[in-house]
Amino acid sequence: MRCNFLLLVLLLAIPVISKSQYLNKLYDHDTTADWGYHVFVQPDNNYFIIGAGIRGTWRILAKTVDPNGTELAKKEVLKGPGTFSWYDGEPGGAKRLSNGDYIVPVTVIRSHFGFNIKLAGLTRLAPNGDTLWLKWHSDTMFSGNMEFANMVNLMPDKGYITANIKRGGVNSDAVLRRTDSNGNVLWTAMHDANGFYSCEYIGDGKILVGANKTRVKQIPGDSYQTSQPWFLVYDTLGNLLKDTLYSTHYGGGGKIYKDKNGGFFHWGNVDSLLVSSPSSIVNFPEYIAHLDDSFKVTWIKNYASPTSKVFIWNVKQLKDDGYLLIGQKWDTFPNPRGWAAKLNKWGFTEWDNSFYVDSIGTVHYLVDAAERSDGSIVLTGSVSGHPNFNHGQDVWVVVVDSIGCIIPNCAPTSVASVQKETEISVYPNPTSGSFKATVPAKGSLSVYSMVGKKVTVFSVKESVNEVRLPTELASGIYMLRFVPDGGGKASNFRLVYQP
Repeated sequence: MRCNFLLLVLLLAIPVISKSQYLNKLYDHDTTADWGYHVFVQPDNNYFIIGAGIRGTWRILAKTVDPNGTELAKKEVLKGPGTFSWYDGEPGGAKRLSNGDYIVPVTVIRSHFGFNIKLAGLTRLAPNGDTLWLKWHSDTMFSGNMEFANMVNLMPDKGYITANIKRGGVNSDAVLRRTDSNGNVLWTAMHDANGFYSCEYIGDGKILVGANKTRVKQIPGDSYQTSQPWFLVYDTLGNLLKDTLYSTHYGGGGKIYKDKNGGFFHWGNVDSLLVSSPSSIVNFPEYIAHLDDSFKVTWIKNYASPTSKVFIWNVKQLKDDGYLLIGQKWDTFPNPRGWAAKLNKWGFTEWDNSFYVDSIGTVHYLVDAAERSDGSIVLTGSVSGHPNFNHGQDVWVVVVDSIGCIIPNCAPTSVASVQKETEISVYPNPTSGSFKATVPAKGSLSVYSMVGKKVTVFSVKESVNEVRLPTELASGIYMLRFVPDGGGKASNFRLVYQP
């Protein structure tokens, strides 16, 4: 009886794996090129994606996808307010409101006396993507001025704070605006910087803002531009309280956010040349840093490599106070892949994975993520260059478990075809019994249980093989091991069997 009880406890402890939980799929919006910029998990567990597309002019788009990967709805969420008006295709950092609506900073392109000018504004969207209201915020209609919407965040009174960049000729200004809950401007503060890139109310009547400053650095026989992070604190009336310009060793867009572990977190790039040419992609390695309340670095993690390049395009703090880094990795030139990594709250790596749909001739981007209630993660971005695409670029959605695996519970260094380059690939995975195994040479493909017992073995030829597991095999996780005939490097691969 005691043994049966222990067996029951062990069975209950095994996580339930849902076939709909893991996803790697492209979505076309019937435009020349489509991007996914922001993803949210809605209360009904569907994924709401705000993105962009090109069809003659830029469009801001939205789509809803269910956990099985089925697209439920897609639409153009904004219509131009005039005959010659349309929207820049990169909506700024969006936020979901407590009632389920979305607030999105947008850039409006308008023809004015033969010139295209850009105006920053805010729009509020319903959960299905319908436009509830739109407010323009730029105070100029002159062709020499361009304002771009970068970020919006929430204020305690349900109003908003926005961070923008305004360019006129060769000069730039950073623009901070405070609005009411309907998007009407209450005040505007400007600063002589390259632009404001993040803004957040941090309590005690203070607003944290991230900016940067550009400088030119001379090196023997060449020069290059680099930037210095610039952190500012305003009060709720727009008065500047604190102004901290970082040293020239650090660079990047100056994005900074309040950290649940105390202090702040920030990411950018180190002013460092790994190879002599400033134009080389491997220069200026990316970093993420934790800062104390005085903006001093307490720890920093950088991604310097003379043979590959990581771009950190977004950072999200997770429920366990760790950090999810989202971006792109150039380790297979010239075909970069989507990339994500999880750091714990002390900055140590828990997992680091690359993702792709097809490794040949494609460029992959991941730019945003949302954590689901079970700890799994939804990522969005875009993929271009695939020969089977209807258009040049499509929205990409990837769903992984809490350790960054599309295959449930794989090791952090797993080699699934969607996660890491490998000698073999398997599709579909999870499988109900039959799958296709692609191997680089003739050899044997063995199936092992997770306790190391060999279950069966198949003889396989080079390229694609149809494989069927024994019908008596129990559901669970198995290890595939490919060994080429005549010796050579063996490859291991995890397989999930769900009959």
